[in-house]
Amino acid sequence: RTGKTAVYYRKVAESMNDDWYDYTFRKYQYVKEEIEFFEYAVSRLSGRLPEVIQDMVVNGMQWKEAAAKYAVSEAMLTKYRKKALSELAALYEGRAKHTEDYLLS
Repeated sequence: RTGKTAVYYRKVAESMNDDWYDYTFRKYQYVKEEIEFFEYAVSRLSGRLPEVIQDMVVNGMQWKEAAAKYAVSEAMLTKYRKKALSELAALYEGRAKHTEDYLLS
C-alpha cells in the first residue's frame, strides 16, 4: 500500500512540475518577445533618439551624463524623451493593431 501511495504521489508531483515548467516557459517566451519588440522599437526611433534612449533607459545613464555626452541641455533630453514616448506609443499601437487583425482573420 505504501508503494502505491508513493507511485501516486510521484505521478502527481511530476504532473505539477510539468504544469509549472509549462507556465514558466510560456512566461519566459512572453517576456523575451516583449524585450525583443522593445529593442526593435527603440532601434526604429527617429534621429538620435535610439542612441539616447538606449543610454538612458537600457544602460541607466543619468540625465547630466547624457546631457554632457550628447552636448544638449536636460530640457532637450526631456523633449527627446517625450518624442521617443510618442513614437514608441505609435509603434506599440501598430503592433497591437497588427496582432488584432491577425487574430480576427
